[in-house]
Amino acid sequence: MIAEDFVKNCYKEKQEMLKMYFDKEKETQVGNQIKNIISKGISSDELKKMINSVMNEVFYTMLLGLDGETSLGDVQMQYKVYDENDNLLDGIESYAYDAFMDEE
Repeated sequence: MIAEDFVKNCYKEKQEMLKMYFDKEKETQVGNQIKNIISKGISSDELKKMINSVMNEVFYTMLLGLDGETSLGDVQMQYKVYDENDNLLDGIESYAYDAFMDEE
């Protein structure tokens, strides 16, 4: 696996989570909170847009933290992420920006 594929998989995971949260048939804690907020008259589309933005920022920050480009908590250091074939996944930052911050 290369860094680009790793980031693409993170993006796919975010999309699946967002889809699951807004699926009326699924029972999740976040989904139940969303249903409650929508029942109070908040637009589903606006809520989805906001949650998508939050998730983009969280995934982007975590990926940048792994790449050493920002701190996680109070610690900023570069981590080394390897796949199961011992391939170093480096250069995560540029792919993360393209996937999560350049989406809108």
